[in-house]
Amino acid sequence: MPVENKWGEKIPVRMSCNGLFDRHGNLIGGVESFYDISNLKALEREKDNLISMLAHDMKSSLSIIGGFALRLLRKEGEVEQQKRERYLKIVKGEAAKIEDLINELLEFSRLRSGQLKLNFSSVSVE
Repeated sequence: MPVENKWGEKIPVRMSCNGLFDRHGNLIGGVESFYDISNLKALEREKDNLISMLAHDMKSSLSIIGGFALRLLRKEGEVEQQKRERYLKIVKGEAAKIEDLINELLEFSRLRSGQLKLNFSSVSVE
């Protein structure tokens, strides 16, 4: 739910409401609190962009693998050995790219879930 600040900017917020009751259980008022979730929304957009980029890169590699596999299958006996080896090296390289992307995605997922902690102790800043 966005609210407008004093400069007219829309700010995404999370709102919470609670009733105030007297000792007899009668409603005597209420409290509303607002929490700025701009940073959360920005992180969400970055996550969506990351997933989109990974999916695009994986799809590109799969298309390349499929294309070369189809060439090899359609012209099974006609493709000379040197060209066949080149095609298979390309397929292997693209499969390795997909594996790396999946590993990065899994690492990202573990990082988000708190199962993986970053170790900055070996990083030096000068």
